[in-house]
Amino acid sequence: MAELYLKNPFSTGIMRKDDDFCNRDVEKQELLKLAMNGSNVVIFSPRRGGKSSLIGRVQEDLEKQGFRTVSIDLFSVISETDLLLRFARAFYHGLGKGMSPRKFMENIGEFIRKIPVELTQEGYKFYAQYGIPTEQQFVDLLSGMNAYVTKNKLRVHITCDEFQELVILPHAKKFEGTLRSQMQGQSAISYFFVGSRRRVLQDMFFDRSRPFYKSAFTFELKEIPRDEFAAFIMGKFSSSGKDCPRDSAVEIYNLVRGFPSYVQKLSSLVWDMTEERVELSIVRDAFVKLIKLEEAEFAATWSGLSLNQKKLLRAIADEPTASPYGKDFIAKYDLSLGGTQGAMKVLREMDIVETHEDGKAKIYRVTDPVIGAWAKSE
Repeated sequence: MAELYLKNPFSTGIMRKDDDFCNRDVEKQELLKLAMNGSNVVIFSPRRGGKSSLIGRVQEDLEKQGFRTVSIDLFSVISETDLLLRFARAFYHGLGKGMSPRKFMENIGEFIRKIPVELTQEGYKFYAQYGIPTEQQFVDLLSGMNAYVTKNKLRVHITCDEFQELVILPHAKKFEGTLRSQMQGQSAISYFFVGSRRRVLQDMFFDRSRPFYKSAFTFELKEIPRDEFAAFIMGKFSSSGKDCPRDSAVEIYNLVRGFPSYVQKLSSLVWDMTEERVELSIVRDAFVKLIKLEEAEFAATWSGLSLNQKKLLRAIADEPTASPYGKDFIAKYDLSLGGTQGAMKVLREMDIVETHEDGKAKIYRVTDPVIGAWAKSE
């Protein structure tokens, strides 16, 4: 008789199925209600905190309610022209759902004239006309989209993922102002502004001098409670014919501090390495393997840091502390006060280091627990 093949029950990509999620129903319903009410929301949590999967589910539910949804990824945006074309591509693909590309181009072409578009076998191809100021093209794109939405009586939801990356552009504040002013006239369109560099994103929306000041509700995606995530892990193992005792499930959670993406990845590795019953030794071996699998991305982040930033990151990975500027900590890790202050500012802006309330003390720690483990081992 052929051996029964068991499928790994853990998802390691962007999750869409309800049974891949643990305890995000409350967050999903809150965000869904805000979007349906036409509210703009700024959403932040560390990378791998489960934002993309959750927002993907919200937009799927919005589509079932008759919304058109648009998703714009700004993670690697490199110029104002790149920004313009990313918005244009997302609008065309999101608003044109359910309509042939040629028919949609005929309809929306009435409203958007300054973004040349060519229909190819692969889809839409966009051009930026450098003879026209890029800012004016951006205004035309946003106002044209709104006119199209208004004429066709559509309801639209737009997600701008890693929105804080806008700040790297030379004329960032000008484009922030343009987008903000256009949003004010878009009664049928709502936005989610999503980001993982929390301090930068908070500055964009909480600083009185910035265009987006008080323009959106704030929504911080918190860690999933340990007991609930442990029960989820145990249930996934059980449903696939394997046994994961509670202490092993808790160890999975603790090693990656409950980050949903890492919980799924580590659980998947543990599942692959387990014949029948999960042992703590398997979990720890799998964690070492996870660090190795993520090493290339960590090394890329590491290579972009200065010497002082690397030294401070390694020190905090080795010893999370309430006193990073204290004489003893600085002496122990061969740091200087000035170097530590400068390095800390950058590491916090990059969301590599965060503060965490531990009882009554504010502890500085590495934001990403797997990067922290990698830096400590290095």
